[in-house]
Amino acid sequence: NFDDFSDKRIMEIQKKLNRRPREKINFDTPKARFFALVG
Repeated sequence: NFDDFSDKRIMEIQKKLNRRPREKINFDTPKARFFALVG
């Protein structure tokens, strides 16, 4: 339940997850991969 978390805490968790390297995308980060595809 996300009601137990503040918006700020959810954003912190989101940032941490999006900057974590992933083996499935050759140890690139989701954020880097997203901007490589869009930009």
